[in-house]
Amino acid sequence: MKIFSIFTKRDSKAQTSTVQASELARIQAQIFESALPPKRLEAYFSDATDEYADVITQEATLRQMRANSRKVYLNEGTSNHGAFISGIHATGGKGPSLRIISAKEKGRGGSDPTAPELSEEEREHIEWEWYYFSEAIDLTEHIRQAVEALQFDGELFFRMVYDPEIEDVQFNLEQIEAKRVRFPIEGETHPNIVGGILFKGLHPKSFFVIPKTLNPNFDWNWQAVQVPACDMIHFFIPRLPDQHRGMPWMQSVLNDIAETSIYEQYHLGAANAAARNSGGVVECPADAAVGQKIELQPTYTAPNPGEIKQLLPGLTYKQGSANWPTSNYGPYIESKREKHAAGMQLTKAMLTNNFEKHNYSSFRGEMIVYWEVVSFIRQRLEKMVLNRVFERFMECLAAVDDIAAEIVKKYQFRLSRIPRYWVWPPIPAYDMEAQVKALSTAMAAGFMSRKMCIEALGKDFEQVETDRKEDDFAQDSGSGGIQPDRQKV
Repeated sequence: MKIFSIFTKRDSKAQTSTVQASELARIQAQIFESALPPKRLEAYFSDATDEYADVITQEATLRQMRANSRKVYLNEGTSNHGAFISGIHATGGKGPSLRIISAKEKGRGGSDPTAPELSEEEREHIEWEWYYFSEAIDLTEHIRQAVEALQFDGELFFRMVYDPEIEDVQFNLEQIEAKRVRFPIEGETHPNIVGGILFKGLHPKSFFVIPKTLNPNFDWNWQAVQVPACDMIHFFIPRLPDQHRGMPWMQSVLNDIAETSIYEQYHLGAANAAARNSGGVVECPADAAVGQKIELQPTYTAPNPGEIKQLLPGLTYKQGSANWPTSNYGPYIESKREKHAAGMQLTKAMLTNNFEKHNYSSFRGEMIVYWEVVSFIRQRLEKMVLNRVFERFMECLAAVDDIAAEIVKKYQFRLSRIPRYWVWPPIPAYDMEAQVKALSTAMAAGFMSRKMCIEALGKDFEQVETDRKEDDFAQDSGSGGIQPDRQKV
């Protein structure tokens, strides 16, 4: 009995200590505003979690996120346009081209002065062979679809497969939807499998892919095919630490997009009601009484458009008061579109395809930020897709091409060390160097006036001069304008 009382006292002391520690933690947490939100915000933060990325984005959660995003992508015009335009801008329309560089060329991050030197013939030969290969498999379209899938799927998988239809290299890229890479039935509790990807340490070992089915509701019946990681390319941009599967970029603004669509539908309903009730009343005689037979037949426009009915004497008809749009409709939609564009990593002009309120200066300001996003996506494409495809391309080409085989031997079969870089087409609205130089040459030769150059380039021409001091335009910086070189005229 005495021993029991001792443990009871200890337990009570431990409980008291725990309560005091919890109270102390609560008091300390009040220093930070969001740690203990006020009552009015408790409902908003009630589902907040600090779980690991792979825990909060489990298969069922990702499946629902992709389904919601695809519904918006397929049915909402601005979101569909925004996803498409992001893919177009990332590829530049024509896609990247390969440049094999000298290993001793300075200024390239991947150059190695101890690496073997390639001749001009070898470099040019590989560049042309890559051009023929990329055209044969339509690599630009693969890249565009991968970037577009970031919006509604958050990721895309490419499987490098044998294809005898492709000349010489005989391999192609097979696109695999994100939903097809998933847990195998027998591996859902495997500690090294995350979202259908088997890891060995930090690197993927294999991917579990279910076959294509006509009825996706029964895809769980199929045995997943285990694809080696060396044959699979997984393109996504992680946003959280320890994240192994992509999340749709549109996810953060899906609720806003849905609410905006519903709001527009309500206003459209109000407009329809107002249109259907646009009628008027013909006056009756002042002394007319109900039931009195008179010769006049006053009429009004009935709620059904085009229908005319007689109005009995003494009755009145009131016109519907539904109005559209309301005064706050336009600003509300504008503010929502700005939020949608930010969530999709776009500008509002790019999302809506509306440049009505843009001049050159404001549009270029938006493009400066947008260009950084496009550049980042291109860098990830180079690292995760293009370099992987190039290495497989060299392996296959070396089997049938003597020059490629000699290059592979020079680098001791370390294909990742072959010096190269990727040239992407510019975005015309931002990369205007070629246009600037062309206008400068035309004006210096006397073919165009300064006014004509301003009209061709935009309104804020002086700002262009400031931003492009390295170009031939700013020949006289103290004049505040463009002065042609009169000696060349």
